[in-house]
Amino acid sequence: MNRIELQDNGFPMTAKTLRFLQEAYQKPIEFLAREAAVRAGGNCILYGVEQTSSGGAWTDGAIVYNNEILPFVGGSGNYFSVKNTPEQAVYKNGLSVDAYFTRYAQTDTSGTAISTLKRLNEPAPTAPANTAWASPTWQTDYADMATYPLKCRIYGGKGQIVGTYERTFPLPSQITTDSYTTILTLPSSMKPKKEQWITAQISSVSAFNSPNNIFGAGLLQITTGGLLRVQYNKETRGMGLIDCGVIAATFDLL
Repeated sequence: MNRIELQDNGFPMTAKTLRFLQEAYQKPIEFLAREAAVRAGGNCILYGVEQTSSGGAWTDGAIVYNNEILPFVGGSGNYFSVKNTPEQAVYKNGLSVDAYFTRYAQTDTSGTAISTLKRLNEPAPTAPANTAWASPTWQTDYADMATYPLKCRIYGGKGQIVGTYERTFPLPSQITTDSYTTILTLPSSMKPKKEQWITAQISSVSAFNSPNNIFGAGLLQITTGGLLRVQYNKETRGMGLIDCGVIAATFDLL
């Protein structure tokens, strides 16, 4: 860290001296802020910034935002903005100039979402415990599939879906817009933190008697709400799920 050797006999207090002192501590603090952001994986909370109740006010604290350490002034609102408040000083030439700048983050009704801030040294999420095989909750239109041997469980910290399904979906000529159809809902313990995609594959074409059935394989979406959905694509006239097939997939929960 840079420093000034102060001695008696009238050290010159000039603008250069003040600039040197400011930069002497400014740079090391910036280095610490960068390291905190790296450890947290982005802009982060150093301490405080906690919501007193669901939908309530936020407490004061400190954050790292864009590699800068800032005091955080709590209050209501789920966003924050950075304030830069100037204070003037009268220079020797008699002019009043913005000379002192106080920077801090404060809750706001718009700006950057507080939820985007990671908490420094937050314990890593614990992998969920293994569960027994369970049946999903089928959508009303798919209730007739509840008797199919499709089960799901948590094993080794991941979600697993294994089983068969059968259903008739629109023909490509009938797909005019991008859309999703929800087939089932997974147990609440199996809701992933991030959206997931799994593969479905055909098991047999002998189950179909209609020439309009479409055969193939595609992707199924698992939403953060635990919904298993098929997507129809208007551009490719494609569909994410085939009429009859088997699912044997593993997906991340954390």
